[in-house]
Amino acid sequence: MADTGGGEALPLLAFTLSELGRGVGRGGHLSATRYEDLGGVRGALQRQADAALAAACRASGRMPREVIAGLLRLVTVDERGEPTRWRVRRDELPGPVRTELDAFVGRRLLITDADESGNVLVRVAHEAFLTAWSQLADAIRAAASGLRARREIERAAGEWSAAGRPRRRLWDGNHLSGAVDAVGVRWRTWHRGGDLITDRVELSRRAREFLRSSILWDRLRRVRVVAVLSALLVLATTAGAGALAFERQAVQERDHVAADLIAAEATGLEASDPSLAKQLSLVAYRMDHEAGIAGIFATQQLPGSFDAGQPALDLAASGDGQRMAISTGSGVVLDDLHGHPGGRIDGLATGPVALSRDGRLLAAAIEPGGSGGAGAAVRLWAVDDLRQPRAIASLPANADRVTALAVSADGHVLAAGTGMGEIRIWDVTNPKAAAESNSLQGPAGEVDSLAFSRVRRLLASSGADHRVRLWDLTDPAGAQLLSKVEEAPEDLATTTNDPQRQVFHRVAFAPDGQSLATVGEGPIGDHVQIWDVRDPTQPHAIPVKQTDDPTTDPNSACSGVIALAFSPAGGLMGAACANSVQLFRYLDLTDLVKAATLPATGGFGSTLAFGVGGRQLLFADHDGVQVWDIRNPWRPGAAGSLPLTPGGFQTGLAFARRHGRWLLAAVGNDGVQLWDTTSVAKPAILADLPSAGPLGGAVAFSPDASLFAASAVDASSNPVVRLRRTDDPSTDPVSTITGLTAGTEALAFSPDGRVLAVADLSEYDKASPSFLRLYGVVDPAHPRALAALPATVFRLAFSPGGHLLAGGSDDSLLTWNVTDPRHPVALGARSLTASSIYTTPVFSDDGQRVVVGDTAGAVHMWPVDHDRLTGNPTIVAHGQLEGGKLALDPDGARFAVVNTQQSSLGFEHVDLWNVGSGGLEASL
Repeated sequence: MADTGGGEALPLLAFTLSELGRGVGRGGHLSATRYEDLGGVRGALQRQADAALAAACRASGRMPREVIAGLLRLVTVDERGEPTRWRVRRDELPGPVRTELDAFVGRRLLITDADESGNVLVRVAHEAFLTAWSQLADAIRAAASGLRARREIERAAGEWSAAGRPRRRLWDGNHLSGAVDAVGVRWRTWHRGGDLITDRVELSRRAREFLRSSILWDRLRRVRVVAVLSALLVLATTAGAGALAFERQAVQERDHVAADLIAAEATGLEASDPSLAKQLSLVAYRMDHEAGIAGIFATQQLPGSFDAGQPALDLAASGDGQRMAISTGSGVVLDDLHGHPGGRIDGLATGPVALSRDGRLLAAAIEPGGSGGAGAAVRLWAVDDLRQPRAIASLPANADRVTALAVSADGHVLAAGTGMGEIRIWDVTNPKAAAESNSLQGPAGEVDSLAFSRVRRLLASSGADHRVRLWDLTDPAGAQLLSKVEEAPEDLATTTNDPQRQVFHRVAFAPDGQSLATVGEGPIGDHVQIWDVRDPTQPHAIPVKQTDDPTTDPNSACSGVIALAFSPAGGLMGAACANSVQLFRYLDLTDLVKAATLPATGGFGSTLAFGVGGRQLLFADHDGVQVWDIRNPWRPGAAGSLPLTPGGFQTGLAFARRHGRWLLAAVGNDGVQLWDTTSVAKPAILADLPSAGPLGGAVAFSPDASLFAASAVDASSNPVVRLRRTDDPSTDPVSTITGLTAGTEALAFSPDGRVLAVADLSEYDKASPSFLRLYGVVDPAHPRALAALPATVFRLAFSPGGHLLAGGSDDSLLTWNVTDPRHPVALGARSLTASSIYTTPVFSDDGQRVVVGDTAGAVHMWPVDHDRLTGNPTIVAHGQLEGGKLALDPDGARFAVVNTQQSSLGFEHVDLWNVGSGGLEASL
């Protein structure tokens, strides 16, 4: 028995005893001498294998090396470099290999069984066969790198197939090229339908299809860009044989065309590969600003990614968010979030990972090996240089598996949760001499999450009994359980498709260490529960204020919470749910407000961390690590947001530039505000003025931005328009325009600043007529009424020359010649979509085009000649326009509209349209 090496010894014992008994009659004896003559178990196995090899060669007519190559299909190499068994479906083996393997099955060196679907599987009977038979052992050593790569390829191919074979799960770049080299890929025929074959190790049909698809997709992505640029470069170089000016023009035209094509490719990849879309948009913009600007805006709201397309089982970041470790399940990827080169640790079946606060010590849980292999362990690496991690220790966990890891803030204590409810504690002050100092008993089932406070050795754990425990680890050897609190149970049905590999982070300490976030259970789903742990022996729940808006209410449901994390800079917290990532903003944790909800694909992983001083949110799942720019948490990817701007039924916004400052005026039910937005990330409020009334209103800047006009109400609630100076906006208004009928729907200054147009709209007071009113404001302190024309218009726009005034009605465009504003001349109405509610006109900067958007789903464009609209309009369908939100860029090449039609961006987004082609360029 000892000679079998343990484990599944019966097959070896059976044929060893058969060899011992050969020629021994009934009543005879089996002697030790006979056993030694056979060479023991290994000698018997060697002879049995040689006999099976000879029989296999006779049966198939092939050479011994070909038979052994077939046997390699049943072998893989584990993370320690040791050969292990690999089960293969018999019907996936070529006919000659099946015939040859039957000879080994008949001699009990291989065995067959069936999977749950009834498919016949073939595998090695005992792992001693892989090392004791010299011919097979030599072949395994020669093919070790290929066998190790095959294990990873087969696993990735299985996940790709189970997910429906999406492109996002295919490999590319260095990962793909390394696998291709390791297994010796070549093509039988060089075309898209060609067969992929491997020279070093054999792959299953599914794995070959996975590699083939990965290679073709990677090649297609590269060729699309390289081919276009190469062809255009040849054309431009040929054309550049003339004068220098012509050469420059050719280069510019080449770059413009190439940038257009690259930008179009980026647009097509926004949903499937946002990281590549961002990179291509940047390439297009650098080549040609005009062609690439739309893509830059569109992809700002998309996340970047690390290790795109590869599974990220767990994620850990250093305390400053500068370094990141990603567990892929088959190794660890080390990245620097500033873009410096990182490194990889391959060939390990990894689970949870943890980084010390300084980012120089890496801990990774290693899954148990195969039969006869080592148990679960925690390995340590020194990662002073991310490119060259140095293995320094392996700590046995004495458990079935390690389910959670955490390193104390001072870097001296390592905690590991296990599947058996224990928490192993090691002193890693000197990682090379790490020693276990305690073993804490947690829940009856597994420990799913661990977190250390950043300011003291207080450890939080959660587990299978739905309780969070707080431990005092000031003295790890004498650790004490301080308290327990309840939490919501994990919902594995919604959080993961692989419960055994799911990593949770359902507890998190706030940066000051005084509060702890856990998962609370609500009536319709999970929510974030905050605990005051200033006295960890008596934690108490902190009630979080509710809001009336479910989009910002922190108590709204978050089904299947997987991970919680606080920004190290404070003020932000993230929660990874089954199908979304929720970002919360807070001044103190009683005022937690949901700032944004980001899309998530779910699956195993789904871990959160904050990077680069809290300016990035890192989200790991089965497609890599997404990186969101959250400097503006209210709209990730945007440059900034204005907090608490006026809202209401009708709001108005206007931009202007004054003395090098970018000014923004906002008016609504809650008042009128003037902002300096020169620093987009840190806008400064200049004035916060009284309410504009129950229906909100309008605002406009004079051409030199010295004045702004805004709708308001007087003490008697009568509608008025107030003019104020932007250099001193908080003082009394320069003047107030009175005598309006019902309210101010729109305001517009003429280009010379001498006339102010007011849409006095009584849409909400049917008894009063609506007017277009014109006022002379040459002297802003004494505005003069110039004209009042019966008209119902919702938006106003002057042509650049100031002679034409356009007003958007419900389903028509009205125009007037206002060369003499005291006697405006009506030029008639142009029909728009009959079902429209209201419309918005905008003139191009050269005055040669007016663009009108309506709420029925169309944008109309008319040419303008001699201050008149001419010809028939060009009509572009665009979805559902939120009326009043339309803008034309300065050269008239494109326009932007707010689209409220449901899309991947949500219910409200901005579409950029090309005026010349009538095509959609981007959605923001």
